[in-house]
Amino acid sequence: MSLFSTALHGVEVLLALGMFGAGGSKIGGVESQVTEFQRYGYPQWFRLATGSIELLAGVVLVAGLFVTPVLALVGSLLVATTMAGAVITHIRMEDSAADIAPSVILLALALMVCVYHLSSL
Repeated sequence: MSLFSTALHGVEVLLALGMFGAGGSKIGGVESQVTEFQRYGYPQWFRLATGSIELLAGVVLVAGLFVTPVLALVGSLLVATTMAGAVITHIRMEDSAADIAPSVILLALALMVCVYHLSSL
């Protein structure tokens, strides 16, 4: 295994952990998540749907490490799609760059994983 693929697996683990944290806080109804979705003008069912997708993405990313890299590709696509929505929401809300940055970073990492796995097919 090359150093790059080892590092990429580390990125996949970090993405999965990020999705477990983000999804868990949404599903768990953490007050800041409830408040933010209200501020965005999104219904609370959308918070639960988003959290479920994030948790699923984390599970699929981890499965990709042990079952088949295609699952890592699917998981990273879920993360990329979700983070693209988050970036658009933050921009629409005119949030600060500091508020947008985590979503942009996760999006960039997810796209890196996507490109790697797509090139390996």
